[in-house]
Amino acid sequence: MNGKLKVGLVHGMGADKDWECFPWLEAELSVVDVSVDRRSIDPEKGRRGSLLKNPDEWENFAAQYLDSRVGVVGHSVGGIALLRALESYEGAPLKFLLLVASYARVFETEKKGLAKRIIPILEMRDGFDWEAIESKVDTIVVMGSMDDPHVPVEEVEFLAGKLGVSPTIYQDKGHFGGIEFPELKKQIMKLLEI
Repeated sequence: MNGKLKVGLVHGMGADKDWECFPWLEAELSVVDVSVDRRSIDPEKGRRGSLLKNPDEWENFAAQYLDSRVGVVGHSVGGIALLRALESYEGAPLKFLLLVASYARVFETEKKGLAKRIIPILEMRDGFDWEAIESKVDTIVVMGSMDDPHVPVEEVEFLAGKLGVSPTIYQDKGHFGGIEFPELKKQIMKLLEI
């Protein structure tokens, strides 16, 4: 591969390019000469803007990351958008797809407002073309946490099963917020063979 290794970071619902650990991760990866691409779905509106986007806008946003990327990381709804974008992606296979706290079907949640916002993202079309997605990525990793208040671990396991991989499940990472995320950095470096 010519040039610098690249990783795209796709934020989830109600977040933006500066979501929690993304700035820290970019700084950490730059030390090992990995370029990070992180954008906001709606730069003018910031976090609020990502709540207002319709499913097509999410898919188009995620598709921007697939061009000439070594690998992509999707958090929560960002992972769903990447799955949708990969279905129609026609470029060279990505080195990896790393999904953090993502899911693949509508589920019940105690946070009713959240459920109302995520349902349209999943109902862009019925189901996913799992075979097409798998054929466009060399390695797929799915991460979840037992104590995630937004995405039940069963949904992470369901997604991993559909993608034909075993999920990496943590006990205490919640929805993977936090200023630093060493486990994610370690996983990306392993996938990039650094």
